[in-house]
Parts: sequence; structure tokens; C-alpha cells
Amino acid sequence: MAPSAWCTELSAAGLVAFGTDGAGTSFCLRRDGTPTVLAWYPIDGEARAVAASLADFWTTWTVGGGVVT
Repeated sequence: MAPSAWCTELSAAGLVAFGTDGAGTSFCLRRDGTPTVLAWYPIDGEARAVAASLADFWTTWTVGGGVVT
């Protein structure tokens, strides 16, 4: 089975997805170990920082009601 287009794009961008927001945006970490959590926007083909670390992301997602900016 061939990888999906978003999987290929994420891999080419050096990203590993670990979850989604349920609306098509994947949350990712860089394969180089950079701690910043990114949101991958497939329509734009770009990643945007949403949290300084996985710990910050988790706290915001669980305590902050799931809104990550």
C-alpha cells in the first residue's frame, strides 16, 4: 500500500505526526529533535508552530480545553 500524500509531504518536510485536531490538521514534531510542536496544514503545505514543547502542547490541550494557538 502506497503512503498517503500527506504522509509523503510530512516526511519530505522532516516531520513526524503524532495526532490530529479532527479537522485534517496533523500535530507534528521535527525528526531532528527540535522540541517545538507544529501543526501541519495540508492545504497550505506548511507547518506552523503551536507550542514550544510537547509538554506545553499537552498542558494546553488537556487543561486549556483543546485550543492550541
